[in-house]
Amino acid sequence: MSSYEAWLAAMPRDGVRQRIAQLEQEIAVLRVLERSAPAVATGPARDQAPTPARTAKRKGSRAMSPARLAIRDYVGQQGPDGAAPSEAAAALALSPNAAQTAMWRMEKVGQLAKAGPRRYKLPPESSTEEPADAAPSGSEGEAMEP
Repeated sequence: MSSYEAWLAAMPRDGVRQRIAQLEQEIAVLRVLERSAPAVATGPARDQAPTPARTAKRKGSRAMSPARLAIRDYVGQQGPDGAAPSEAAAALALSPNAAQTAMWRMEKVGQLAKAGPRRYKLPPESSTEEPADAAPSGSEGEAMEP
């Protein structure tokens, strides 16, 4: 028996399966980040005229962290019922406390909206690039034309 075969025979299989599950969770998070990376990396073209949404000063106007991007993408995938912080934490391999705090803060700045008790969803205008207090493109009460 070679040393490799001896090492393989002595390897605790439950530990390996547990590590595989952890790595699969980390891969899922990386895939979410990979899908959201092009949206973050590509900004407006330099020859475009600035719009109010791009020039508006707001609190917390810097780019979202990778964790917030992953949370936003996960919540968006969950549909109108949104997601609980514990669900997001389990899916994205975050600590429950970190997910809860991040989602609460995201709700305070308009990146998420309440979907019910301890649940969050994407805000109605899910564009997180605009400030939370920005006026919608049409006036209130009037139907916008297609």
